[in-house]
Amino acid sequence: MSQKLIRLTCESNDGIFNGKFDQDIEIKQGSDIAFQSLTLERSAETLIVNSANQSITFSSTGFPPQSQTAVITDGKYEQADLQLLMTNITNDMNAVCSMTAIDGSSDNLNQMNLQWNASIDENVDKAVIECKRSPFFPISQWNVSEAVYNTAFGSLRNAPVLQGVTDAAEVNQTTERGLARDSAGANGILNESYIFTTIPFIKSTGALRVRLGRMVAGSSDRPAATIGLVDSAGLTKLRNATITIDDLVYAIRVDEPSAIATTGGYSSLHAKGSASFTPFEVGGNLVKPENYAEGNNANDMFEIRIDNGKILGSIFQDTTVKQDLPDATGVTVGENLYPVIFFHMDDDTVALDMTEVSLDPFGDPDDAPNQIIKDNPYKQPLTSTLTGPVPFLIDNLKIATTPQVNLDRTVSAYLGFTNPALVDFAGVDTFVSKGGVLSKQTLSNLELSPQGDEGLYSFEVSFKITSPNVVSNAIDGDSYLVDTQTFQLDSFDSYGLSSLERFANSGGSRRNLLAVIPVVEQDIVNSPNTRIQYEPNTLDYIAIRNKSDVITRQIKMRLLNSRYGSVVTSGLAAMTILVRNPQHMDC
Repeated sequence: MSQKLIRLTCESNDGIFNGKFDQDIEIKQGSDIAFQSLTLERSAETLIVNSANQSITFSSTGFPPQSQTAVITDGKYEQADLQLLMTNITNDMNAVCSMTAIDGSSDNLNQMNLQWNASIDENVDKAVIECKRSPFFPISQWNVSEAVYNTAFGSLRNAPVLQGVTDAAEVNQTTERGLARDSAGANGILNESYIFTTIPFIKSTGALRVRLGRMVAGSSDRPAATIGLVDSAGLTKLRNATITIDDLVYAIRVDEPSAIATTGGYSSLHAKGSASFTPFEVGGNLVKPENYAEGNNANDMFEIRIDNGKILGSIFQDTTVKQDLPDATGVTVGENLYPVIFFHMDDDTVALDMTEVSLDPFGDPDDAPNQIIKDNPYKQPLTSTLTGPVPFLIDNLKIATTPQVNLDRTVSAYLGFTNPALVDFAGVDTFVSKGGVLSKQTLSNLELSPQGDEGLYSFEVSFKITSPNVVSNAIDGDSYLVDTQTFQLDSFDSYGLSSLERFANSGGSRRNLLAVIPVVEQDIVNSPNTRIQYEPNTLDYIAIRNKSDVITRQIKMRLLNSRYGSVVTSGLAAMTILVRNPQHMDC
């Protein structure tokens, strides 16, 4: 059976093999076509991030939208660095968020407990930039009679007892005083009695905050309670009740009040591996608890918070609004840190109330923070007259989001967005998709009862912006498609060309596919590019659907990825096809 061999080449680096010839090529009616071979060098798409294109302008809440600017970490990002790029975008955006100010200019209390995340949706190979809210969760919520959140949410209180630690004591919620341990133990031992969360601390804006619900003055310099953060290794030790001071990443300690001027005050620890706490002094004087009587709404509060990318500590008192402790050192941006509260003395001596914490809304695979909001556990009837702490009220949850993100054109195109402005501001509380596809998650019919209000409200949990186009560097070269625009072929594909078709599990149709190439790309030494050399073991001929003989001087083929996206090539690429005449012509 006679056949024609046709070699097509591509030097345009776009995967389009557009062969033009100076003589006629006759394709008989009823002919078949087969793919014979492909040789090419695939170009690694590279994004260079520098001062010219690294700015991200974005907003999350407020009207008019309160924008801030992040700077993407400099670098050369290739296919292997795609996850690093998204991690850097995540960390760089969160690092400029503040619950007290944006760009140092205006108050933005509503941004408390908001966190950003940039990722690649591996199901569709598209970029996603998402902002999500977290509740200000009362750690004591596990003890509320109508819900047991210690397991659902990851708030654990009895590890030392379970592990058989000497002088171990459970943490319990006393109605009048707050959280406390049942019995006193050794002087300042960490692993006797504590409560901690297994969901990480928020990575954008938020706090671990407590108030002195009750303290009793003593005559010795004895630790009363400690709040702190640990890393993943420290979390394991919390579970095993082997935690030591060396495991604390950041911590604030309050000692039993004393009449002695040099004892019974606040101290802090600012770096993992510290051997001891450093007494906190102002003007050479030890800062000591001011108000701590049971039932006093002006009692001291202290917190560990994250703001503008820093781990900070503060003490709030009635006469001195705010005392700032030293910042944490040695903390890796974006790492998981876990909140913990230690109790060193019994409930007759010290108890903590208003024990609240901001948790990572992306940090739990079971979506516990959202479930907490749905079940309305934000129940904190206690009030404070202190003016220093940033308030988090249930009204914060009712504030509409302002989902705006603006990238440089080179970055947005690299990530599959069609416009540097991903979302367009169209008026009050109105935002529409532009360069990206905007979607929101909203919870409805939530009760206002935790604050004593009446009625129901809706809460925007999160918004996300998805790239309309595939991020080409997210697709491994596991298969390529050879598509022709010259012939109609008897080939079919179940993959829908639109997202709506794919989500509906429909959209399969006849396509002009000549071959599906399962390939493994070969690395090229001293080059980010990869080489593809493929030749099938057998030739599979496909019928050409021409109703009559065709004479042409142009044959066009396209090399596509598995989702019909373009493939960037480098240098000369070559493809060989065979066209076979109908069988009857050889009779």
